[in-house]
Amino acid sequence: MLQLNDKYFSVVSKEGADNTFKYRLHLNASHEVYKGHFPGNPISPGVCSIQTIRECCEDALHNRLTIRSIKLCRFSALLTPTRCTEITVGLSITPNANDYTVVADITNGDETFVSFKGTLERQ
Repeated sequence: MLQLNDKYFSVVSKEGADNTFKYRLHLNASHEVYKGHFPGNPISPGVCSIQTIRECCEDALHNRLTIRSIKLCRFSALLTPTRCTEITVGLSITPNANDYTVVADITNGDETFVSFKGTLERQ
């Protein structure tokens, strides 16, 4: 499975307590994905934002995870690595019997780029 950490983004800082985590990430504006999405006007693809959330969950839980379902995925602003070089991924992870309910946001300051709610399970 393609991993984006240390390629598409790098972790600047992370903190967590109980089931709440916050990751500060630096976006790599020179990553190959931006050459096609879109040349001269790079925009972070939605699928990369979802993958970023999954990878942060994996790091927080120290488990390999797969997305079982997505109940909400709202892209409310364009995320561009030239205008916004760093983002915050906020996670609320609730363990269930066989999986995790995840509520996540990708933000920078007061601006929200992605809101996500879904179920992830251990691989």
